[in-house]
Amino acid sequence: MKLVYVTAEADPFLKTGGLGDVVSFLTTLMNKEGIDVRVIMPKYSAIAEDFQSEFKHLAHFDVPVAWRKQYCGLEELVYNGVHYYFIDNEYYFARPGIYGEDDDAERFAFFSRAALESIIHIPGFKPDIIHCHDWHTALIPLMLKAFYNREPLYYPIKTIFTIHNLNYQGIFPKEVLSDVLGLGTEYFTEDTLEFYEGVNFLKGGVVYADRITTLDPRYLDGEQNLRLLFKRSKSLTGILNERSANAYLRLYESLL
Repeated sequence: MKLVYVTAEADPFLKTGGLGDVVSFLTTLMNKEGIDVRVIMPKYSAIAEDFQSEFKHLAHFDVPVAWRKQYCGLEELVYNGVHYYFIDNEYYFARPGIYGEDDDAERFAFFSRAALESIIHIPGFKPDIIHCHDWHTALIPLMLKAFYNREPLYYPIKTIFTIHNLNYQGIFPKEVLSDVLGLGTEYFTEDTLEFYEGVNFLKGGVVYADRITTLDPRYLDGEQNLRLLFKRSKSLTGILNERSANAYLRLYESLL
């Protein structure tokens, strides 16, 4: 089994809270189980120089962001036996903070597409499953279906989307659909990305991923939460951290 985790943060490289801790925790558990698990995250300028000095450049290529073509470098570091890959673009990631920028929609749309494009450039590795974490990577299941469904490398790949914090969903103006994502109006409906007249990135993961998990089963409660999650309830699982190893192993195996 080959897994790749795509995440906006991972300990010890950079984190703001629980997301970075959980990704590191799951990566360590899967590695101990003998699974080939790898991690893709942005190359933030705030990552410690001690780490950055050890990065190895693997490739560089252009990534489509709607009508734009943006540079992407792919760098690698093996840390505690795990391959970490860093998406390099100084325009998007050479900033003091991680989130809260005016162009977060474009930054993380680029990151999601770059993570998919980078798979071509990782020697000897083709993932069976892409595990996406939180709204920053929630568009990956949609992008797989919209842009890569005819590509032999990609169409067998399954996706899991984990909601770490449902309070942050990545909701942006509807213009983002065409100007940033390069998608048509067929993706701006109640059954796709539209959410109260905006584009909801997290909803993309909920609608298009093969399986959905939450770190807190309480997310299954509440009227607004149910509006997002109800239609995929049969594909949704609440997994507590202390039970995550066996639960995720069973989930991964069910997709193969």
